[in-house]
Amino acid sequence: MAHHRIVSMEVDDGFLEGTKVTFAGHLTCVIGSRGSGKTTLLEFIRYALNHPQGEPIPQKKMLEKNLKPGRLRLLVEDAAGGRFVVERLFNDAPRVFDSNGRAIVDGWKDLFDVDYFTQTEIAAIADDPLRQLQLVDSFVAQDLADLASRLQTLERTLEHQIDGVKTSGKSGVELAEVDGQIEANARRLGELAPPDAALDAAKRAAIAAQVRRQREATLLNTLVARLRESQLRIVEAKAFVLGKLDVPFDADLLADENGPILRPLADGLAALVTATQTAFADVERGLRAQQATATAAQAQLADVHLQQNVAGDAVLQRDGQARERLELEKGQDVLRARRDQLRSDLDSRTAMLAERARLVDELVQVVDRRTAIRRRQVVRLNGDLETFGVRFVLQEGADVSAYQERLEDAFKGSGKHGQRDIVLKLLTLEPRKLGKHVMAGARAPLVKDCRLDDDQASWVLTHLRDHDDLLTIQATTSDDRVQVEFNVNGTWKPTQSLSTGQKCSAILPILMLQDERPLVADEPESHLDQRTLVDRLVVQLQRMRGARQLIVATHNPNIVTLADAGDTAVVVLTGDGARATVAQGSVDDMRREIETLLEGGKEAFRKRGELYAKS
Repeated sequence: MAHHRIVSMEVDDGFLEGTKVTFAGHLTCVIGSRGSGKTTLLEFIRYALNHPQGEPIPQKKMLEKNLKPGRLRLLVEDAAGGRFVVERLFNDAPRVFDSNGRAIVDGWKDLFDVDYFTQTEIAAIADDPLRQLQLVDSFVAQDLADLASRLQTLERTLEHQIDGVKTSGKSGVELAEVDGQIEANARRLGELAPPDAALDAAKRAAIAAQVRRQREATLLNTLVARLRESQLRIVEAKAFVLGKLDVPFDADLLADENGPILRPLADGLAALVTATQTAFADVERGLRAQQATATAAQAQLADVHLQQNVAGDAVLQRDGQARERLELEKGQDVLRARRDQLRSDLDSRTAMLAERARLVDELVQVVDRRTAIRRRQVVRLNGDLETFGVRFVLQEGADVSAYQERLEDAFKGSGKHGQRDIVLKLLTLEPRKLGKHVMAGARAPLVKDCRLDDDQASWVLTHLRDHDDLLTIQATTSDDRVQVEFNVNGTWKPTQSLSTGQKCSAILPILMLQDERPLVADEPESHLDQRTLVDRLVVQLQRMRGARQLIVATHNPNIVTLADAGDTAVVVLTGDGARATVAQGSVDDMRREIETLLEGGKEAFRKRGELYAKS
């Protein structure tokens, strides 16, 4: 089975100065006494590949002590046989080169990575259900990547949309008030006695003219205000855009060897800045000119209106009802314009809510697809793990922490007695259904499905119906949970309840399942008894031959000898506190070092043999 592998590593300074280690395609065992640099060598691999650190501060101190100011150089090979060189200086970013020596700028992490675990990290996986979920996801990372991207896009779109929906939601209340005022005005207009027949036409014309003049004045007032605001906004936009384009190209860089690459960029940017300044200046001039014209027209129209209204007032001055009619008609005109705007806002809200419902439906479908991928993977993993007495239990949609947090935020400060109990009962209802029940004012489903009493259900409906958080609650999804369980004498137990040795027994077989990434492990046998080590770790190592590379630092001879199929590399480190030296070869080549470091010496090995040989 084709898989990635680390071919070799070189260190040019620090504790391992001058070291070049060659790694076997299957199993490399790093051995040595305490303090000889085994963990350092493995951490150098992690650092070179920029693999996430379990404990950043200790690693930083280790690097300062053992690498500064040196450089690491890894030769790696991907599953397709392509080779790459990864170089990393102390306190610098990795640099990656292809087989032709050309630097790879982006995407190199997609080409090659490792799985790296210390004994502390293995125990942490056993204690943390989130890490166990991440472990399942790591086996189907490619399948989940596109879903994760779509989930993020949907969640971001829903979050951005919510302000518009909330703002338009206030239009309904105002529209009811406006409609009520229009009806009241209409009733009053109907109550007014009709004007004298001889003056009817003149008075109606005067009233209609003044209403039109009011609309003209409103139009120009709005235009002048918007032109003024636009000038302020364009100044802000100009400052923002030109600020972002202010990227200095220093003269010494342009004169350097890469100047031919940078010069066209500098010239193009300078031309873009000039064009941008010109475009903004043209817009600013146009806005100022239009505002001057509008302001002049506003003053001219005000003067004309004054003269026209004087003539109109002469027609209406002795008719109190006619003047009241005028004010009512002018008021009705303003109210009708506002009603049209509010109706438009509500139409937009209806469209936004429909689009939001579609997005939420898609969000739920993506989450369901993610769960289905995990479900299939758990079945596959459990088949591989059956002989080790280990299994994954997938709890679909069991992580409702986000839902609970949003309900608690919505109820915060309400002073309702038994609020926590209400929240816990509501968690049994899917968020979209809760939203539908609230919008419909449906109390019975809350009583039946959530087991709320009548008072609690009524309170939830009243509290949430007009609450800004209802939309957010409706768009909340629940994540899955995963629990790793270990069979102890016929009883399946969650790993959190196990002893340290049992935790490692449960997690190690999972970490060693086939994968194309190399597995780097620091003393994985810690806390395991020898029988368990042979049955679980060594057997798995033998099965992995040809399917995955393993690099392991160990103090255990069984890993080195029993897992060997003639192709195991043994790296022996010897340190004096200031520098380490390296010897490497096959198990047979390094048998004396294995005997001394892992068996306690020839005499200790001989005595154990004699003891075990007794019947």
